[in-house]
Amino acid sequence: AESHRPLRRYKRRWVVTTLELQEEDTGPFPKLVGELFNNMSVNMALMYLISGPGVDRYPEIGLFSIEDHENGKVYVHRPVDRETTPSFTVYFDVVNRLTGEYVDNSLIFNIRITDVNDHAPQFPENEFNVSVRESHAAGQPVLQLLTVDLDEENTPNSRVLYFLVSQKPLLKESGFEIDRDSGEIRLLGCLDYETAPRFTLLIRARDCGEPPLSATATVHISVQEGNNHRPTFIQEN
Repeated sequence: AESHRPLRRYKRRWVVTTLELQEEDTGPFPKLVGELFNNMSVNMALMYLISGPGVDRYPEIGLFSIEDHENGKVYVHRPVDRETTPSFTVYFDVVNRLTGEYVDNSLIFNIRITDVNDHAPQFPENEFNVSVRESHAAGQPVLQLLTVDLDEENTPNSRVLYFLVSQKPLLKESGFEIDRDSGEIRLLGCLDYETAPRFTLLIRARDCGEPPLSATATVHISVQEGNNHRPTFIQEN
């Protein structure tokens, strides 16, 4: 901690290229992430140092390094999972190569890990069972399906759309639809227990990443019979 306190009052002289890294990068490693420069090097020979999480501290040791301490080139040594660690806050220091003296304030920099679409939407269950009254009105919700996508929030990678893949039995008068954005299943038409006491729907949830990833779930709908038949005489007389 001692080294991160300024030893002398200097105006900030750091120049940094973008230090950004894509998750699940396949290398080859070590791979250049970016470069930093301190223009104190105009006056003296500098040595660049890097420390902090991802370097010599939790959550990952030895992920980042400066290979040649005479320049500020930062390298990464293996793939990174953004869902585990979305960013690393690292410290850069410069010391006089002859005296070992720290010659500027530490640069505190956030290395952000950019997202790739490596997670499909997840349903909480593979199968759902729901009961619906025979008198259920058309347009009314039957079931709300929700999924979780672990990719970065508010990006196409985690935006999920819902689709009805199939319905069994497929009847003109009794159908279902799903809201593409909300995942709400609604009844189209009307239900008749005698015609179809049970329906099976196959639902697909697909994200908007490139390429898109998807998952499916099955919904079993049981129709509850209503008292909708008048008594009839077997014989007229």
